[in-house]
Amino acid sequence: MSSQRVSWSLGLAGFFLLITGFDIQQDLPWPSGNPVEDGVNRYTGVIHVHSKYSDGSGSIEDIADAADKALLDFVILTDHSTMQSSLDGKAGYYENTLVIIGEEVNTSVGHLLALGVGRHVEQDGQEGLPALMDTIRSSGGINIIAHPFGRRPWEDWSLEAIDGLEILNADSEWRNDNPWEWFRAMLWYPLFPQAALNSLVDRPEQSLNQLDELSRRGHAVAIGSADAHARIPLWGDGLVPFPSYNTMFGWLRTYVNTDAPLTGDVASDTEIILKAIQEGRCYTVVEGYGPSTNFSFKYVSTDTTVSMGGRTRFDTAGALHVSVRLAGDVTIGLFKNGRPETEVNAQEAQFPVEGPGVFRVEISQARCYLPSFEEKPRPWIFSNPIWVE
Repeated sequence: MSSQRVSWSLGLAGFFLLITGFDIQQDLPWPSGNPVEDGVNRYTGVIHVHSKYSDGSGSIEDIADAADKALLDFVILTDHSTMQSSLDGKAGYYENTLVIIGEEVNTSVGHLLALGVGRHVEQDGQEGLPALMDTIRSSGGINIIAHPFGRRPWEDWSLEAIDGLEILNADSEWRNDNPWEWFRAMLWYPLFPQAALNSLVDRPEQSLNQLDELSRRGHAVAIGSADAHARIPLWGDGLVPFPSYNTMFGWLRTYVNTDAPLTGDVASDTEIILKAIQEGRCYTVVEGYGPSTNFSFKYVSTDTTVSMGGRTRFDTAGALHVSVRLAGDVTIGLFKNGRPETEVNAQEAQFPVEGPGVFRVEISQARCYLPSFEEKPRPWIFSNPIWVE
């Protein structure tokens, strides 16, 4: 190869690294803004994690250690078709992180998370799915459809007993991009792991549409899930612990707003966290873009205040109040009955409510990318609905 070709090749490679490196750094997290004391008991956690009890690479202790280092208040284990870790006494506090144990159940139409049941459940025969979901409910638990449009999609949305769904699944997000996006992310992953994974997140349009449909039918809960395995199998017993639990725990989280503060009592705190999820007092955050400890979405009328997951009667004086804190530009988008209603470029907003409907908000961050330097919205926060009747 001539020296001229070598020079051209090196120049193109350098240009390629410059462009992709600049873009990846636009996906680095922004710091949170000044915190606001709003009196809300708000806790951050990760849902849907696999251990060595099924197809994950880590022990419960490994996972709890990673969760504690990530400053998680709770982590929910959902190994496939087993509650053995619960029988082995693995639930509880590990330093400052509460480990809650649920289960990912394989059914004839897809996978679902069974949370708060306290024992192993499974589908009995091809016609046994409604009975399974009724068992989860009658046990005081909640069923959440896992990776509804991922590699093992959910195939029957006509079931009345669906409690909720994962609107974002981190494992699906890093697998479902085109080869170019995946190559660019993996190229820079060693230097900027969080930014590389952030670049693979897309607005989950299908899942949000399904949430809106379920919300029109009745109560529905949306969560974000890690679906963390820290495991890519190789030949034999070999594996690569990728993406690591540490990285996944900093990428996608579910925040819960609880009735009472956590006390350190395992049974009581587990019930408090699961009740908040069951009632929809939670929201999904792409934590890799920045923490969201001060997000608030509520309906305020003459004589009542209702937060996410709640229902209230329409009041002509009612308005939806949204606030968030971040050291960067954000856009608040309001949706009514699944349709975009309005959006504002602000960290606080009030939207008058002119009639009944199902309301939720999405908050995106404005990031600039090459070659145009135009701002592109990046998904950050997804609320649960509020029902105004």
